[in-house]
Amino acid sequence: MQRTIRFRGKATGKGNIPTNWVYGGGCFSVAGNTFIFADPTPKFMGNGVYEAKAIEVRFICQSVGLHDIFKAEVYEGDVVRLDGNKKYTYIVEWSKAYSAFLARCIQTKTGLANLTPFVPIEVIGNIYDNPNLLKQSYIATNAFKQQVMVINNHRKG
Repeated sequence: MQRTIRFRGKATGKGNIPTNWVYGGGCFSVAGNTFIFADPTPKFMGNGVYEAKAIEVRFICQSVGLHDIFKAEVYEGDVVRLDGNKKYTYIVEWSKAYSAFLARCIQTKTGLANLTPFVPIEVIGNIYDNPNLLKQSYIATNAFKQQVMVINNHRKG
């Protein structure tokens, strides 16, 4: 099985403010600055030098090698839904313990799910651009739990 290793990172804008996402095939550091060879194939500048984009280290994410139901590439740090389930959302992250990309359930904070091509994945955002998804998922789950408690209490009474 052949696998292409890909990364994304936020480009460094004026005043070192992160701007848009840059996608590419390799990251490297020089003199404290981090760069990515951007897609499509980096432009050859001559003398063995290729064009690269400056990115912020804290935003580097690796592709997990899968695509979601809309053909978007899935990266670590993405917030996803699995198998059409709208009740739970997950953060894609690297697990050192399992040496694999896994999806950690936001609502339970402990539930882990395998990422495979056999389970439909829907990317709904990422932890950097959409931090509100982390809060909304928690609020939505608590609201659901409260509704269940009200129904159960009503049945008892």
